[in-house]
Amino acid sequence: MRNRQDDQTPVNTAGMEFYEINIISVNEWHPLPNGEGNPTQVHVWIELEKFPHPLVLRFKSRRPVDAFIVALMTHANAVWPKERQP
Repeated sequence: MRNRQDDQTPVNTAGMEFYEINIISVNEWHPLPNGEGNPTQVHVWIELEKFPHPLVLRFKSRRPVDAFIVALMTHANAVWPKERQP
């Protein structure tokens, strides 16, 4: 897995399709069908407008979860600095 945490190069998104996120659900995943036992993964379910099936991000270890959270916070702070918050 390539670590892009330090890569802050702007990305040109011209010509790409974008979809509005309708529902986000974050859940623990259990390997047993009845949901018993210790969870082994974190799943992020995202439902997109005009897309027939949910997009599911599957995290199998803590490292990518932490990197995802840091990336979200870094970019959220760049877009919505705390001093501009209502």
